[in-house]
Amino acid sequence: MKADKQLPFQITLLKIFDTIDSTYDTLQGMANEDSTLPSGACIDTLYQSKGRGQRGNGWFASKGANLLPSFMLKGTSLDARDSIRISDWVALSVAEVVAEWAEGLTPEGFKRSTSSNVKVKWPNDIYWKNKKIAGILIAHTLQKDKIASSFCGMGLNVNETDFPKELPNPIALCEIIGKSLPLEQVRQSLFTALERNYSSALVNANGASAMHQYYETKLYQRGEQATYYDVQRKCSFKGIIEGVSLEGRLLLRDSADDKLYRYAFKEVVYG
Repeated sequence: MKADKQLPFQITLLKIFDTIDSTYDTLQGMANEDSTLPSGACIDTLYQSKGRGQRGNGWFASKGANLLPSFMLKGTSLDARDSIRISDWVALSVAEVVAEWAEGLTPEGFKRSTSSNVKVKWPNDIYWKNKKIAGILIAHTLQKDKIASSFCGMGLNVNETDFPKELPNPIALCEIIGKSLPLEQVRQSLFTALERNYSSALVNANGASAMHQYYETKLYQRGEQATYYDVQRKCSFKGIIEGVSLEGRLLLRDSADDKLYRYAFKEVVYG
């Protein structure tokens, strides 16, 4: 991709590999070996043998069927406590791409829509109806209390037709619309969304606040009573998601005692 000097952030696709362990680990290794690797440096692969999801979970993808890119972000000068802004940015960008290809919605149309089936399942999965279509993995390196760099890995099911039986609820874009899609075009849509949303999420504080409100409107099961399992309390309960705190914790109100609980990742399980 050619750099556009008018853009504050530009994805630069360095290489599409045939087969590697994972784009996420490979890009981190490349950055460790070359400190001049620019912000926005990105790699993708046709197949990864050790794809990674959140907290060590695996990510399945048949060769050449899906998007598996990872990119690096540098120079944001964000405080570590503001890392939610990066999560909001990436999750909503991926969600907008799914809405574009699955439902024909423009970014603004998706933002306004109250009937779209595309949702963000906290912390970083993208769902279509009740099925998982994309996952995101983000990790940061810190210098004192600042984010020095971030590595963002994404897996988007595009043309996958052979999911393992042990996966509970996967879906791909091709299943939704009934035909296969050109990976290059979907990849470009993803990069364009990230570039388009960068300033609102990471440059302008007011924009970041609006972006987080936008993120909350797209939360999976928000405002709906559902069953969850509290890992610390060791019990199932009925509750309603109210939002996500600026520290990235899920705000979930227990319907029985009416208390608002704040959960970090893996402290609560969806029923």
